[in-house]
Amino acid sequence: MRSAPTEQDHPDRAVRPNSKGRHVVKSQMSNLVGMFLVLDSTDHEHYRTGYIAAAVGNCYLIQFDKAEDPEERPLPPMELYTLDELNGTCQNCGQKLANLFKTRANMMRWIAWLNEPEKPAGESSKVVHLRKPH
Repeated sequence: MRSAPTEQDHPDRAVRPNSKGRHVVKSQMSNLVGMFLVLDSTDHEHYRTGYIAAAVGNCYLIQFDKAEDPEERPLPPMELYTLDELNGTCQNCGQKLANLFKTRANMMRWIAWLNEPEKPAGESSKVVHLRKPH
């Protein structure tokens, strides 16, 4: 399994691990409206992509789409998520469930990076691809 990327690996990510491995939102990025995200399922079997369209009270309205064709219509209904839900982590492995990005291009590069094979010197390895939603 690929180790968690560091800030040097992906400086365009809006949410980064701190020195204790916990994820924090950068102070200048506290307004999440307009950010793009990859939201992983709690069992890590599927993920969804989208963007944060608006802040509503203490929640964020998220428009999910299809990463391969974000202009495809009709789009699914928007969904409300609290900041706590967006900051959620997997109960089994501690991995962050939502990854935020400044641009769609940055998000797509991150997805492509996850799917690249990682081969340690002299060893063969297997790529475990993210599963797309049904």
